[in-house]
Amino acid sequence: MKMIIKKNQVYAIETRKKLFVLAQSMGNHSLLFFNNFSMDTNNFTTINLDKTKILCCVTAIADFFKRINAIKIHLKPKTNIEDYDKRDHLALELNKTFKTYKLYEGTKDEMELNYFSGKFRLVNYMAKTIKYLDNKKDKKIIENNQYNSIGLYPELNERLYLSYKFGKYVEPLKVLVSGEKIPLDYKTYYQIIGERITEEEWEKLTIENEK
Repeated sequence: MKMIIKKNQVYAIETRKKLFVLAQSMGNHSLLFFNNFSMDTNNFTTINLDKTKILCCVTAIADFFKRINAIKIHLKPKTNIEDYDKRDHLALELNKTFKTYKLYEGTKDEMELNYFSGKFRLVNYMAKTIKYLDNKKDKKIIENNQYNSIGLYPELNERLYLSYKFGKYVEPLKVLVSGEKIPLDYKTYYQIIGERITEEEWEKLTIENEK
């Protein structure tokens, strides 16, 4: 259903089928997601967002809001978040060419994925570079800062679903570019961005029947 965006309104947004996550609109297509998931949206009605851990803040394209399943939740919005999206974050210093990444090499799940190549920068909210990063020497900085990638449907939905599975915010693209070991659980995500799975196939996946 089409999502009517209202700043500070709280929503339950479906990730995989029948699994919802709490989110608060920050305006300008930015959503503050909370680390609170449920298969029953009634479980959200008594949540105190000021005491709920923030998962991430993501800016999504307009098409995402047109296509998601979102339910308005009548909750008091979290306060003191005006500057949350002004935190330092990661940006990718792009090379001119795409790179072919080989995933799960030597297994039955082996696949290739074309994505940007380059190195991460730590930047402020104005996109001014604070530091150029090395994947090995600056591993902790990369781990502790969010990579500001735009949210797409169903890419962001799957990213949120993986965050539910791992109990923390998961960034498969950051893991890919930084050269870290990639969990097999991320396979569906990479199939989405590599166009190896159709939206119809993905939409049939649930938390019960994933493979």
